Amino acid sequence: MNPLTSKTAGQKLAVISSGRFKRQRGIAAVELTIVLPIFLLLIFAVAEIGRFIYQYNTLTKAVRDASRYLDIYATPGISDVIDITPALETEVDNLVFYGTTTNSGNELLPGLSGSTTTISVSGQLITLSVNYTFQPMFADAIPNFGQGGDIGLNFPVRVSYTLRAQSGGIR
Repeated sequence: MNPLTSKTAGQKLAVISSGRFKRQRGIAAVELTIVLPIFLLLIFAVAEIGRFIYQYNTLTKAVRDASRYLDIYATPGISDVIDITPALETEVDNLVFYGTTTNSGNELLPGLSGSTTTISVSGQLITLSVNYTFQPMFADAIPNFGQGGDIGLNFPVRVSYTLRAQSGGIR
């Protein structure tokens, strides 16, 4: 046996397995093209769900703050009579939409100023409700591929908050 031409066991294994690696070349690219769209869809879905939770939380806090403001200012003087004036309704709307009692600044949520606010009074309970349409970031609809109309992704969100009117409000 010639020491210059003899191969070690590791060299023999490399020669045998090199043919197998040549056949496997490009498999990773094929796997990536199969998995990448599914992976991206999951990432976008998680981002959209997180965005919805953030917007819902922002809307809930805005409605809660506006309800507290309404609760304080709805009973003027020392009377227990609830008096919701148009000016007070406008201030409450501005609190929900902009976070301030004046109609200034940016909307808290995109498209929020087009939402409807409803104030209802039942005895000494005041309820403020806001209807808002959540709009996805990436698309408004998913195509239904010939099975009728597209599937809309905009959906309504309703937030309500009820408080007992404080006797002897600030006004």
